[in-house]
Amino acid sequence: MIAPGKVYRRDVADPSHLPQFHQIEGLVVDRGITFGDLKGTMRLILLMAILAILGAFLDGDGRWLHWLAKPATTLLIAAIAWRVCDPAQPFYRRAVLAGMLLSCVGDDVFGSYIRRSCVEAGIDIRYLHEAKGAHSSIYLSILDADGDMLVGMSDMRIVQQDLPADYLPSQKQLIQGAKVVTCDPCMGETALLQLLNLCQPSQVVCVDPVSCAYARVVAPLIGRFHTAKPNRMELEILAGMEIRSDADLQRAGEVVLGKGLKRLFVSLGAEGCFYMDDTGAVLRRKLRPAQMVNASGAGDSFAAAMLYATLQGYDAEKTLDYGMAAGIAAVTHERTINPNMSVPLLESILQTYRL
Repeated sequence: MIAPGKVYRRDVADPSHLPQFHQIEGLVVDRGITFGDLKGTMRLILLMAILAILGAFLDGDGRWLHWLAKPATTLLIAAIAWRVCDPAQPFYRRAVLAGMLLSCVGDDVFGSYIRRSCVEAGIDIRYLHEAKGAHSSIYLSILDADGDMLVGMSDMRIVQQDLPADYLPSQKQLIQGAKVVTCDPCMGETALLQLLNLCQPSQVVCVDPVSCAYARVVAPLIGRFHTAKPNRMELEILAGMEIRSDADLQRAGEVVLGKGLKRLFVSLGAEGCFYMDDTGAVLRRKLRPAQMVNASGAGDSFAAAMLYATLQGYDAEKTLDYGMAAGIAAVTHERTINPNMSVPLLESILQTYRL
């Protein structure tokens, strides 16, 4: 028996208490029932709830929390080559014609969802590893009333614990044949080193530090990447210095470029984006602020547009513009991945938001 319903109590509303909330009670009567059954039931309910409460809102004293579940694998490697096709098609319908995802998923509900979503988007997942009995990666963000992120939680252990040691070496030909390889440090230092050792000097190998914790994994290896896309705090870790001013920002960029990095894109939020490269170019770009609906996915969208522009051979200015426009496309849509993402959409955003 499962009985969900409203619960009331005498309490003063604050960030962690409400006089009204929802509660679910369950009762099972049978022989041989253990806490293992309770644990399995709770996990199944949680997994399905994360899928079901996408975009749900909790009203409370005129304020709301937006729970957004992003059931997806950690992007271990996206080996992307380019084919000419209809430019009106969304990015995910275009690039994936010659794109492949290498990663690890479990044989659970999320693993099935990930596979199905990738197939629907046209992503080649022939070499995606399925770990039997493992739980697929989960990312959950809690947003405030303005759509900005309050806190993000993730469980990426599957990539570090269940990816076979010979998985990347077995994909050597595929990896070395890619024009662009983009990776996520959630894969762990050992696999990250494996990848870097497999890549060729002529390849564009990109990394997004993702968080301050993972930036510490990337920092000793930053000189082996072609392109990096940190935010300001992550750059502090990569450069080993505090950034308190624009002058500090440029000095930090010089530090990481001095280690061998070729291109640096620094996300500055509402302040736009800072760019430096090994040719001496220094740029700062900004678009008009947009009404935020959902902050989750903005960095990923920026990176996707940046990689697209790289494959197209665009200059730094246009690459920055496309990246920031993709960020606006993401934050102004309720879904993590804007289903309308396309070149025409980015061009339209640039016309509207360019200063």
